[in-house]
Amino acid sequence: MIPPNTHNLNDNTFVDAFGFFALKKEDAFEMVVPDYISRGKLAKYRGQKIRLTRICRKHYGDIIEITSIGPAQYGDIKTINLKDFKRESAKFHSIPVWNQQKRTEGQNLFAFLRGYNPVYFQRNKLWIKQYRETSKIGDYFMLTFSGERGMLRDLNSKTCLIVVTYNKAYKHGFMAIPVV
Repeated sequence: MIPPNTHNLNDNTFVDAFGFFALKKEDAFEMVVPDYISRGKLAKYRGQKIRLTRICRKHYGDIIEITSIGPAQYGDIKTINLKDFKRESAKFHSIPVWNQQKRTEGQNLFAFLRGYNPVYFQRNKLWIKQYRETSKIGDYFMLTFSGERGMLRDLNSKTCLIVVTYNKAYKHGFMAIPVV
């Protein structure tokens, strides 16, 4: 029997189950950790600018290393126009199979979406089944949040675009962007 290919994690490394690196060309980027992240390894960096570096790719997600840079101001979540989203995502969603062209269009789409400062969250993998039949990276649906606590409480009573960013484990990753 072949032993599994694993990676030792420490205080500054984690598995990217939120999908921060979903269809991202670069292996490193800087971000400001928002106040809504209150648990996990990123929580101790709330309000600070950090550098996330993909150090390796594993079957159940990329292994990410955190490097603290310093204090910073987090930008507000911007609202997205649904027409703009559909225009930007049309090429990605029109390609039926995963190939290099779909990956390139996905990188462009996710770069566009990250510009809106989305809220990243996780739910168990069956949660999406009440809204969509599939749970592939890039799948999306509309949802009006109500009665949410924790990181999604700021989105209560808002209609949001929900996009799948991670789908390899028991909990899937999503990004939420309020719609105009």
